[in-house]
Amino acid sequence: MADQEPAEAKFHVLLIGVDNYPGHLLRGCVNDVDALHRLLIGPRMRIPERQIRCLVSPLPDAQRTPIEGEQAASAANIRDALEALGAKQVAADDRVLIYYSGHGKRITGAPGVSAFCREALVPADFESADPPLFLFDFEINRLLRKIVQQTRSVTVIFDCCHAGGALKDGDDPAHSAVRALPASTAAEDPARRAGVNVDDGDASSDPIPDACQFVSACLAYEYAKEIDQDGVRRGLLTCAFLAALDAVPDPDLRPTRWAQIWQEMRAAVIRQNPAQTPSLQGYLGRIVFAGPPVHGDPGIPVVRDGDRYQLWAGSMAEVTKGVELAVYGELPLEFPALDSPADRAARLGTIRVIAPKLSDAVAVAVGAPFKIPPGARGRVVKAEPLRCAVIPPNPALVKALGESPLIKPVAPGEAAPVRIELHDGRWYVVDDQFGTGAGAASDPPVLVHAPSTELPVVRDVLEHYYRYSLPLRVAQRAADAQPGGLELHVKSCDVPGFDAATVDARTLQDAPGGPGGIRLVTEGAPICFYACNRTLERLHVALFDVEGGGEVQQLDDQVIEPGNFHVFWYLGNEPYRMWLADETRRSRDRLVVIGRTSRYPLDHLCVSQTFAQVVARSAGGHKAAGGRRSSGTSSELWTAAQQVLEIVRP
Repeated sequence: MADQEPAEAKFHVLLIGVDNYPGHLLRGCVNDVDALHRLLIGPRMRIPERQIRCLVSPLPDAQRTPIEGEQAASAANIRDALEALGAKQVAADDRVLIYYSGHGKRITGAPGVSAFCREALVPADFESADPPLFLFDFEINRLLRKIVQQTRSVTVIFDCCHAGGALKDGDDPAHSAVRALPASTAAEDPARRAGVNVDDGDASSDPIPDACQFVSACLAYEYAKEIDQDGVRRGLLTCAFLAALDAVPDPDLRPTRWAQIWQEMRAAVIRQNPAQTPSLQGYLGRIVFAGPPVHGDPGIPVVRDGDRYQLWAGSMAEVTKGVELAVYGELPLEFPALDSPADRAARLGTIRVIAPKLSDAVAVAVGAPFKIPPGARGRVVKAEPLRCAVIPPNPALVKALGESPLIKPVAPGEAAPVRIELHDGRWYVVDDQFGTGAGAASDPPVLVHAPSTELPVVRDVLEHYYRYSLPLRVAQRAADAQPGGLELHVKSCDVPGFDAATVDARTLQDAPGGPGGIRLVTEGAPICFYACNRTLERLHVALFDVEGGGEVQQLDDQVIEPGNFHVFWYLGNEPYRMWLADETRRSRDRLVVIGRTSRYPLDHLCVSQTFAQVVARSAGGHKAAGGRRSSGTSSELWTAAQQVLEIVRP
């Protein structure tokens, strides 16, 4: 991880804090900026003041010492500052940190007139013009695209609401405030009024998901609160952020990673306001202060509580009683082959589940309790094994697979959800969507194959398949628990004059259908995903892409109200485009939406390695075929839906 921290990393920091909203006053946002500014210029960060730009609008009676060079947080100044970060003055190795503390705003389409949802930051002078001077999501995305063309080391922190609201009954306005203007509706999308066509064709190569680490104070429907702390009003997220950093023992904060602070930071916010759930989009192994992108396996978050260990995954994810997990620190980024020397060396210890619930579980150490660092994560190493058929029967391979704690070879002729089949000197992994490539061109494509002489490679591939297919098993279990609770449609956006800013996705045609309900998508064609909540509960709905190459990506996680729908767009307002690996002519991705009433994240279902990487690591350079690359009794409710996409190169 040391390569993330250049000796003299140059920062470009933009701090924005707005209290002085006429008629909508806040009292903690400028305090947030002042506190963060003190940290950044102090001995633990040592960022020169000339590398920090502060835009603040304090209350007229604020008792504070102004920061040298600070300017008002007006719409013009905010836009100018963001545009400057996308200019040539920012070099590829520089780091960009953007922090905003203030009101948030949401505008949705008027019922029966238009279907859209826009979120916005609120400058201090937003009421000085008609229409108001909001900084909408489509404009923020456009500015961020310019920034990440200069550097991929970008962190964005928003301590504000992403939905409108008011104080809940029982809230004391003297001690807490909601950082949101009231929600409103409009007949026309602000993007259309601004003359923006967000389907500009750049989505296929836009690096924003990797380049930007996003931290927000709450989920879409929740309220971000201000609190009084020792007589000083501040944002709850910012308080937790600074407290978590203060607890880091290393006097130098520059190398600090999100894995070291995020669990405690998130827990601190929820303890003080159970109705506020902070969100992080990105990998926990990344450096907090605008470190460059890194990739790895998120694993299952593990927190020690006395002699027990709390897991952020439960029985829906097959973390059931008796299951054992190896526990690791923030390294290695990617889990080694199971039971390999590298794996054994990296483990901090092993734990066994004793009390699972649907979304979380409690475990105890196998042996003496052991210490774990902040950001510890686990992976299943002993569980109910995945049943696999070997065709034709091969005693040596059956023996090798039988030694795996995650794979169970079945008797000849017995059905199994996955098969390993021998063709032309290679073992192919075959399931309900992938085959051997030995039949007609219309037969299922190849998922992965391994050399017939490399039995340890076959075992490694199948253990990877165990993790790769877990989201599919979770989705099936959730769908069985609440049949029809979620609907998922793949919508084609390849229509003349398409404008994502104004289209009602309900009117778009589903992508063309193929055999068995598969949706046929041409490589690079624009699509979006339409999900509808048919339950009577508010659902947290995560969208996963189980890629044909062996990776699993979480594309989004949104809240959908009962009877409502959500359209999943790339970056919130652009179509997705699916791309094949260079040597692949066709492949299949399985898109699943998993809905649940609990707020536990599902990041642990993600898989960062491809089958090709697994084969290469085990066989010393062999390549996998196929592949894709992108972009108990409980009050809980789970449900799911799935669509299979076949991506074909034109």
